[in-house]
Amino acid sequence: MHLTLKFLGQTAEDIIEPLGEAVSGAVAPYPALTLKLGRTGVFPHRRRPRVTWVGLDGDLVELAFLQRAVEEQAAGFGFAAEKRSFSPHLTLGRIRSGKNKDALLTALDRLEPEPLVLVAREIILYKSDLKPSGAVYTPLKRLPLKENPMEEES
Repeated sequence: MHLTLKFLGQTAEDIIEPLGEAVSGAVAPYPALTLKLGRTGVFPHRRRPRVTWVGLDGDLVELAFLQRAVEEQAAGFGFAAEKRSFSPHLTLGRIRSGKNKDALLTALDRLEPEPLVLVAREIILYKSDLKPSGAVYTPLKRLPLKENPMEEES
C-alpha cells in the first residue's frame, strides 16, 4: 500500500536519476510525517464507484506542502500539473463492476479502521507494471525525509 504524491505515467529511464535528485533536494528539509487512518470512501463518486480508499488524518498540512514540492520538481521535467486537488488516501481496491454496489457502499460506511498510526520517513519513486493479477511495484529510488527529533528520543 502506498500514498501517491505524484503519478508520472510513462517516463523515460534517463529522467529517473535527475528527477530523483531534484525531488530529493526539495524534500530533504521536510520532517517525517505522522499519519493516521481516517474515513473510507470511493472514487470518483458513489453512483459509479471505481476505487475504494481509506483517507488519512494527522500531519496533513505538512503532507500537502511536501506533495506540492514534489509536484513543482516534476513540472521542471515537463510533467503536467495534476488538475485535481490532492486527496491523501490509501487505495484499498479497485471495483470492476457495479454488481453488489449497494452492499459494498454500506460495508464501507460501517467500516471503522483501526487506530493505526503510520510514520512516513521517505518518499519512494516506484515503477509500476500492470499485470492481469494487479500492479507490481518496484522501488527505483528512496528519498529520505529529515528525521524528526521527537521520534529519536522515543
